[in-house]
Amino acid sequence: MTRLVWMTALLAACGNDGNGKDTADTDGNGGKCANAILGQNPQPAGTEINPRAAVDFLLAQSDDSATIRVSDDSGAEVAGTSTITNTRVLFTPTERLASNTTFDVTLDWACDPVTSSFTTNDLGDTPVDAATLTGRTWGFALTEGRVVDPPELSAVLPLMLDFNILVMVESGDETSLNLIGGVTADGEETQSQCAPHIDFPTPADYSEDPFFQVTADTMSLVIAGDALAVTDLLLTGTFSPDASTLEDVYLSGNVNLGSELCALMGSSGVDCEACPTGADETCIDLIVDSMLGTERQLTVVEWGPDDYPQDCP
Repeated sequence: MTRLVWMTALLAACGNDGNGKDTADTDGNGGKCANAILGQNPQPAGTEINPRAAVDFLLAQSDDSATIRVSDDSGAEVAGTSTITNTRVLFTPTERLASNTTFDVTLDWACDPVTSSFTTNDLGDTPVDAATLTGRTWGFALTEGRVVDPPELSAVLPLMLDFNILVMVESGDETSLNLIGGVTADGEETQSQCAPHIDFPTPADYSEDPFFQVTADTMSLVIAGDALAVTDLLLTGTFSPDASTLEDVYLSGNVNLGSELCALMGSSGVDCEACPTGADETCIDLIVDSMLGTERQLTVVEWGPDDYPQDCP
């Protein structure tokens, strides 16, 4: 199936509105408003929230006046900054939020202020020795995370992807981890032989053990036989105390969809832009968070096109 036919089928299955968003003109307090809150993180009254979880609101329309305020259970305001990207309003605290604490979060915008609360857990308080991570692999699925940007992909992403992204620790110390990545074969629990491994040219920052963050120049997502290049990859996560899971995995990158896919996805509200590489291609900025990585009993190896079997698409 060609990429064009394949995506046409996806969009037909999902309808014209890629995320089924509610465009009702009500604000979070039930009053009339020209804008609407389509989603927020953490959820109101959420418990066991990772202290590093994103604090954000997704609006139906962009609002340049929107800001977020966060205060702890003593009423003290949390230092941080609010940023607006398209219709997403994000609060970034100056320091990691305190563990086991209830926070109030308020969205100030063109509509009436909206306030909710959430309570953090103690994830990240227990250090994990890098030596215990060596040779271990974790896998996570983009389809199981929250599609932050573009939100219109939420409906079609599960139909596009049938594989996990793999991350293995090759070695590490108190401040850094050497990682190698890959993807599983479609619907299987083995490393794909028809996709390249993910090369992380610089070690992951592990100075805030058990939290890590790492970048990669490029990776490849193979979808329906088409390799889509992802550049400027950022990957973060926090190891659980026994390292059996990777909590709240975050991935962002610039995905080269090509002109055909971008034209089709434009009908669902996905806006493509020129790729930063300067090539005559069109891209989207992809952000997916809140993914759970589970330990896999496999070893990720270096793999490239010269190693592909002849029956690869």
